[in-house]
Amino acid sequence: MFYGIILESARDGVILFHGETVWKRIVHELKLPSETFTLFARYDQKILFDICDCMPHVLHEGTPESFLEFFGEDFVRYFVNFGFDKILRVAGRTLRDFLFAIDQLHDSNRFTFPQMDQPLFHVTEENESGATLVYKSVRHGFARYAIGGLSAAAKTLFQEHIKMDILHDWSTKEYAHIAFWVEFKNTGFHQKRISHFPSLPELNGVTFFRVRT
Repeated sequence: MFYGIILESARDGVILFHGETVWKRIVHELKLPSETFTLFARYDQKILFDICDCMPHVLHEGTPESFLEFFGEDFVRYFVNFGFDKILRVAGRTLRDFLFAIDQLHDSNRFTFPQMDQPLFHVTEENESGATLVYKSVRHGFARYAIGGLSAAAKTLFQEHIKMDILHDWSTKEYAHIAFWVEFKNTGFHQKRISHFPSLPELNGVTFFRVRT
């Protein structure tokens, strides 16, 4: 389950970039109960995956994975236009600062979205060319959504174009656990590895996310 703001941003993106007729067809094809979503209501995350699966059939282009990444990108646009850009901009003056502060940003929204199962992001090492970003989430299948969101945040907030690749995937049935390589001009790196920082403990998925609540 997740909040309707994710689905509403997807609906808004489809209409903005592909037209309202396309969205109405998706609603019809998937037999969705409504054309809109309530921002603070909770919905089954399967709805987003169903929309991603439907988009290539309606538009005759793209893949479910490419549309999942598109929706991640468009969430940032929607989030900023909805007036939450100030929350994002306090993360720091550089993309490097932002990557280190993603968890704090999610924490700052806990009062607005108290039931949010927030993902965790942890920078483990870096160099002049970028950083390794480890991602954990109780949700599976959202790696491409995360890539889209981070790419859009880098472009929107810092005018940076990044490239993200999956280095490792240690996901289990309990939670997603993925290491990304984020390639960008890391001007804030001071020739010092940060791997000596305390690492995340090896906990099972249930315990790991319980300590965040």
